[in-house]
Formats: sequence, structure tokens, C-alpha cells
Amino acid sequence: MYPVLADHRSCTGCTSCVSICPLGCIAMNPDKLGFNHPSINQNQCIGCLKCQKACPIVSPPPLPEQQTRIYAAKSLDDNNRFFSSSGGVFYELMKLVFDKGGVVWGAEYDNTFYIRHNFAETAEKAAAFRGAKYAQSDLNGVFQRVKDQLADGKPVLFSGLPCQIAGLLSFLGSRPENLICVDCVCHSVPSPLIWSRYLEYRAKTDGQGYPPVSVNFRSKETGWSRYHYSVQIRFPHKDYSEISTNDPFMKLFTGGCISRDSCSDCQFRGIDRQSDLTMGDCWGIWDFVPEFDDDKGTSLILSHSKLGDELLKELNEQCSFLPILPKAALAKNRAVTQSIRPHIEKAAVCRILLQKNDFAAAAALINSKSLFAKVKRAVLRFCRKDS
Repeated sequence: MYPVLADHRSCTGCTSCVSICPLGCIAMNPDKLGFNHPSINQNQCIGCLKCQKACPIVSPPPLPEQQTRIYAAKSLDDNNRFFSSSGGVFYELMKLVFDKGGVVWGAEYDNTFYIRHNFAETAEKAAAFRGAKYAQSDLNGVFQRVKDQLADGKPVLFSGLPCQIAGLLSFLGSRPENLICVDCVCHSVPSPLIWSRYLEYRAKTDGQGYPPVSVNFRSKETGWSRYHYSVQIRFPHKDYSEISTNDPFMKLFTGGCISRDSCSDCQFRGIDRQSDLTMGDCWGIWDFVPEFDDDKGTSLILSHSKLGDELLKELNEQCSFLPILPKAALAKNRAVTQSIRPHIEKAAVCRILLQKNDFAAAAALINSKSLFAKVKRAVLRFCRKDS
């Protein structure tokens, strides 16, 4: 029997199917935007269906049996918070795992700013996992390595996107006691090819043709509260810095123009999830608990399991936790439960980027459409009032 996997639109590229195939007859191949999808060699496939059982879309792993608890949180170490995307709680959690003799997996840049998953056994090496990275990470060979480390008995913290957590758990087939799963509040996953093209664009426009020496999409030099963080890309002779809402890559990302198709109907969003902990930005904290917001970053934490609760208790001396209600948590954090809608000009934007690599033109296209949509909505509201 030939296996049935997620179709092209639903596949998240988690690599669970490739990782579990006993004959290695599945390969991950990029589509035109650089998103990897599995391809099965039918001449080698023996129909064992292990890949089908390990596909989190076809056979999703169960949720933890506990009602989710929600917190606003922040590390008490201001230096840690400055170099973290939000409240610095993830870094404190990593240090806790290292104190227990464990390992931590996370996404990092390589020397070309390609994003891949790697593991660390020290806080110094794990510092590379801090900070949001806006393209899909490479998981090639990762799940089997995680399985081997779990078999050694050491604590393993695996951090990733919700779909990557689901993929790992589907590959493992169970939830080992020494595994800690941490996912993020994910808006969507941008194209790795468009990301590499953006670095080329920035090098040409700002770096005198030189490649960047560092990238920080969540710099707090301009603040954090009310989305006031900056995109900073440093080059040998000049730096690029722009408020996030004005950066063309971020406009295209948040506008639904360059994300994976599966993100428009994400199967792994929600308050209840497969992970032990979900971490993100506690947007809106300035409205519902303004005294907790000091413009240095606040984390939104969702604990889904008994293990998640226990870990947060162990961080009480390193972090400040404030229980919050779901209504407050979700008011300005729609990505917890809602999938991104593809922009009506997504295809046109991608053509511009792939053929001309002109991010300014692509951003201008969606800006014009957004302005038209705003005017149209205003006219419709006026007509309804008038009638």
C-alpha cells in the first residue's frame, strides 16, 4: 500500500516522514519559494506506512491532559531581556536545563544567515537561539539526533514552531519523560528563499555589496512596547536600522505575502497545544496591566502540561510571573488562535521578488492595496450610516 502524506498545501515541512523512513526513500525537495516538501521514491518504498503514521497532519499527536494556564512573565535579569525578543524567560529556562545536565535545541543562523536547528550544552552556545528568526529552519537529521539524546537519559529541551513540535512527537510516537517541548506564538513561517533574497537586497542597497555580519530582527534599542522594536542588519561599513513596521521584509511577512501555504490553515494553533510550554510576546500588556510593562519586553507564557507547570515553578527566583485571563492574553495576540490570511497579491509579490528582487516595489504594491481597502471600508461604513 502506498503511503498517504499531507498534500502540498497542508504539509508543514517538519521532516518527520523523512526521519522515520527505514529505507531512506523519502527526500525533501524545495518548491519555487524554497519550502521543502517530501518526495517518495515509489520504486524503493515497501509500503510499511511508517511515514504516514508519523505525519502530524495525517496522524496528529495527542494534546496534554491539562487545562492551559496563561501568564505574563519577564526575567529579572535586564541584560538577558535586552538581548531576548520578549521577556527573556526562554533563556532562563535553557539555563535551568543546563543545570540539570541537559541539552537544548533551537534555531540559529549559520555564517551565511541560513537558519538551521542545532543543539547546545552550555548557555554560551545557546545564546544563538535567542531572538526571533523569520524563515523556516532546516531540520535535516535533527529528529533522529534528538531521539538518540533522549535514549541517553539526559533532559532534552526542544524548541521550535508548533508544527515542528507536532512533527517531533509524531516521529517519536510517544512523549518521553525527559523531553521538554517549547513552541512559540507563531504568526507564520516565511520563505527561506525570499529571506536569502532579502539579504542580497539589503547588501546591495545598504552594504555596498558586502554580506551582513549580524542580523537582529528584534532589536530593543528603540524599545519593545507597542511594537516599537527595530530590524538591524550590520554590514562591514554601514548598518541598516528601521522600525519593524517600516521594514519591507516584515511588511510582506506580516501581510501574508511570503508565508508557507500551510500557515493559512494551521492545524497546531490554539490555546491548548502539544507542547509543554508556549512562549511569545505579551502584546497588549501596556493596556491590561500597564504597571507590568517597562518597555524592556514581556513574555506571554502558556503552560499546557504538569511538566510545564513544574518548570515555571523552578524559575520563580529568576522570573516574575503574573497570571492573566485568556481574554486579555488574546486581545492583541491573535496569532495564538488565528491563522494568517494570504494577501490577495501574494502571487504578484512573489513574482516581483523572484524575478526582480525588488522589495521596495513589492511592499509598495501591498501598501497601495491596503490603502484602497481602507478607503473602501470607510465608504461602506459611511453608506451604511447614511442609509
